[in-house]
Amino acid sequence: MAVQTCLVFKMNGSLYAVDVAYAGSVDRNAKIQYMPGVPKCLLGVTTIREEIVPVVDLRSHFGLLPIPAGEPYSLIIGTLNGSTVAYQVDAIHSITGLEFGELSDAPVMIRSTTGCVQKVTMLGEDVVVMLDLLSVMSEEETSAIADFLEMIKSDKDAEQA
Repeated sequence: MAVQTCLVFKMNGSLYAVDVAYAGSVDRNAKIQYMPGVPKCLLGVTTIREEIVPVVDLRSHFGLLPIPAGEPYSLIIGTLNGSTVAYQVDAIHSITGLEFGELSDAPVMIRSTTGCVQKVTMLGEDVVVMLDLLSVMSEEETSAIADFLEMIKSDKDAEQA
């Protein structure tokens, strides 16, 4: 059977996973600059390899309360429509290989209501929900982030001129 390498992370005590192909890296120490006026789906921005990157709060997409101030968190760095985006999660659990035979399609009710849940599996005694990071946000949110990134790029280009 084919093995899919997954990044497993925690949110609110539950385990979730994403294909490592969509999670370019992880940052446990990135400082988030919280900003007023950013799209509702964003916490703010951070700097990764000298690039200003928007930070998406995954907890809010799952109807969870934000991570309390001062609590540790991790960022999963990925791409969205060709731009770098960071997804805030509680903690990174592990990188592990899951056999496709171990993965079960998510129940139809879950897939149809969330759009981002791909599969459900077990990791030891824990249920792991496999997510598609590209489908976490709505088209409206994705568009708002694209507009925000364009504004940042325009400001940066104006500073360099």
